Amino acid sequence: MRLKDKVAIVTGGASGLGKAIALRFASEGAIVIVVDLNESAMAQTAEEIRSLGGKARGYKIDVTQQQDLRNFMEDVVATEGRLDVLVNNAGITRYRAFGGIGDADWNAVLDLDLKGVFFCTQAAARTWNGSSTARSSTSLRVWVQAPRRMSAS
Repeated sequence: MRLKDKVAIVTGGASGLGKAIALRFASEGAIVIVVDLNESAMAQTAEEIRSLGGKARGYKIDVTQQQDLRNFMEDVVATEGRLDVLVNNAGITRYRAFGGIGDADWNAVLDLDLKGVFFCTQAAARTWNGSSTARSSTSLRVWVQAPRRMSAS
């Protein structure tokens, strides 16, 4: 168990890659903090981890809100004693024709995929003890399924 008793936050942990990371970390012994805006899916993922014998809690947090993140990180450290691992996985994409991507779509992607990662890491860094780790799961796909379409995530 490589992560035995490590406290690990996984943003976007209720589904997809984030859920897979959360489940794997739990199988390696981590205390997993599942963060997502989808409260029911987040609760289901935390419950699934517990039903498999792992330790997990869920938090509904908007990772684009700096003060909420600071409060959340302080709560995690107060409850668990420390924060060892942060996985910045929360992200969105907007599938549009390349020429049709407007300010609202682009800003939504940047707010979550860029600012959210920065704010989450910044809030976590305030609590780190020197041996903590942060990882970000991001990508930029320029050509997707059809010509002149772009997916940014």
